[in-house]
Amino acid sequence: MRSYKYFYTLSLVLGFFLLLASLVASQARSPEPEGQMQLFFFSTEGPSHFIVVEKKYQKLKLFEQKDDLKMLKEFTCATGENPGTKKSSGDARTPEGIYHITEIYEDKRITVFGSRAFHLDYPNAFDAQAGHLGDGIFIHGTNKKLNANSTNGCITLNNSDLDELAPYLAIHTTPIIVLDSESELSLSTNLLLEKNSPQFQDVLEKLSFSPVKTPIEDIKTLTYFKQREQMMVSINYKIFEDKLTQYTERKRAYLRQSPAGNWRTLYAVQTQDTAPTILALRPTKNEQAVKSSEFAVKTNGLVAKANTPAAKSNNLVAKTEEPGSKASRPANSKPSKPSFDKDEELLAFIEKWRTSWATKDIDAYINCYSPSFKSGNLNKEEWRAKKIYLNQKYKFIAVQIHNIVIEWTSTGANVSFQQTYKSDQLQNSGIKTLHLINKKNRWMIENEII
Repeated sequence: MRSYKYFYTLSLVLGFFLLLASLVASQARSPEPEGQMQLFFFSTEGPSHFIVVEKKYQKLKLFEQKDDLKMLKEFTCATGENPGTKKSSGDARTPEGIYHITEIYEDKRITVFGSRAFHLDYPNAFDAQAGHLGDGIFIHGTNKKLNANSTNGCITLNNSDLDELAPYLAIHTTPIIVLDSESELSLSTNLLLEKNSPQFQDVLEKLSFSPVKTPIEDIKTLTYFKQREQMMVSINYKIFEDKLTQYTERKRAYLRQSPAGNWRTLYAVQTQDTAPTILALRPTKNEQAVKSSEFAVKTNGLVAKANTPAAKSNNLVAKTEEPGSKASRPANSKPSKPSFDKDEELLAFIEKWRTSWATKDIDAYINCYSPSFKSGNLNKEEWRAKKIYLNQKYKFIAVQIHNIVIEWTSTGANVSFQQTYKSDQLQNSGIKTLHLINKKNRWMIENEII
């Protein structure tokens, strides 16, 4: 009987420890509480800053991640009259999630918004997918007494506090995390993301970031945000047009996890600096002749003007190269001086290409490309197949081009411009260059680079 009681007691003890071990293992597999947010940063440009707004306590906190995490400032703020996240226009609620500043307004005549206002990108991709409506959410000051839970949805501070916070509010850069309470956010003493860590590599894969196109060493900053099945990743990196010029390109992607565990991109935004960083001296460019809705073409003394919608061809400059300035040009050859009609003809071709792309006229669009066209590893037919797929995938496509610059060559022209592309799932902007050839008085795109 004693032996039986002994083994019975022993089995209970062992069972207890096995259950305890199982619970510990379960905790190890799921380190983050349900619904808690995660945030990590990588930067080669100094400390990272982010803001947390706690609606429950009407507090706005500024954090800095350098060697370790610390709170730099805390301000009293006011948010929407009604509790909960914003769902519709006029519901007097402040949205909850992660946001970025899109525009800054500084006007001393403003009375409603105090001395300045910072517009947030609500609704973001997650809000849009959830069907949340409304707009016009700002972080702004006030000329009146600050009362808790008194706004129509904006985040309001005293003017003096906002002036102190303003240097940290950078457009498209500083994450603004709005929560009911900071307890929803997992903040350890260190939010640094190590460049060689598996998590860093995993984030780059989710961004479809190609180390072949852009080395990891050229990444300047990276922000990683995750809550439940939602993830936002933002990255800034350097790209080099040649040995003399460098641009900063930015990409932000909003991803959602499927029931199977895979992450898919809901929406992505990609932008590029309009002006490069000059790394060394380069030859002086021709002067640009600019008027609101005119373009001027300068070719060795010839100046021709024509009225053209500014949105289609603004700041057009046609440049003529000196003989022999290109290594591939025969020694005695010289590009012919383009006539005014030829300039108009080229601009008409560019507009035809842009319009056919935006209207999804695949036949007219592909007809703008030469038979020998290649984009990366894709030939003309493969490029056509890709565009057909994207036309079906996107509900709409909008393409705008500005600041066109023409460089005439012996076989045609190189045309550069600022391009802005937007669809219901993707938005990007940057400098695009079309390498054009002219055969039998017909313009065709031989290659394009962005």
